[in-house]
Amino acid sequence: MRFPVIFAAALGIAAISPPGQAQEAYRGVTVHYPPYMIVQNQEITGIVTDIVRAAFRRAGEPLELFHVPQKRALTEIRSGKSHLMFTLFYTEERATYMHYAKQPLSYEEIVLAVPRGKPIRYDGTLQSLADQDIGTPMGFSLGKNIDQAFTDGMLRKIDVPDSVTGIRMLARNRIATMASDRLTIRYLLKTTGHRGQVTILEPPLNRTPAFIGYSKAAEGMPALRDRIDQALKTMWAEHEIAEIISRYLD
Repeated sequence: MRFPVIFAAALGIAAISPPGQAQEAYRGVTVHYPPYMIVQNQEITGIVTDIVRAAFRRAGEPLELFHVPQKRALTEIRSGKSHLMFTLFYTEERATYMHYAKQPLSYEEIVLAVPRGKPIRYDGTLQSLADQDIGTPMGFSLGKNIDQAFTDGMLRKIDVPDSVTGIRMLARNRIATMASDRLTIRYLLKTTGHRGQVTILEPPLNRTPAFIGYSKAAEGMPALRDRIDQALKTMWAEHEIAEIISRYLD
């Protein structure tokens, strides 16, 4: 027997989602960059990942995260396939297709690390490092001021394969110093077992804020940005972000 198909519209019933139906999650993309974003066994964790998830929970906004290569992530933000990406430094070029958050997620500080008990001459200025070889992870930008000092020949750059190798070289006195991100160095000292063999010098060489970027091609992103910014502002004020950082580094 064939039964007639009756549409809701024919009965005068509005075709709406049932009450209580879950809101579709925002799609966020990120890359592997320990300790900020850590991708292991298809699970995404890390300092900034935990901060972003906590901010979305505070704002009552659903979020689903995906790990994709950097180039693809930027393409998805440009097209609107993904709603947001983290963590990002501000650039004029990216600002043409992203709404940058106003509230920073974190601050990346470039610091010098040296073998314990073997300090170098450093007074907080680049000029004081003019006679030093600076170990630098290959492909890693240390910020405009340091990159320009390398280009101008004021500083001498020594390439190391990556930050992990650089830490091991410092611990074995194979290089005199390495410049890298503070939290990355602290995380690697903890995970490689070289804590106590390497010293971080103060003050940092530079400090750069990092943000969430929201797609200009997706609808409703400025309002979402403002809600998440408010959550982040509260998290900074209540020291929740400091607590998240300590879980990974202490």
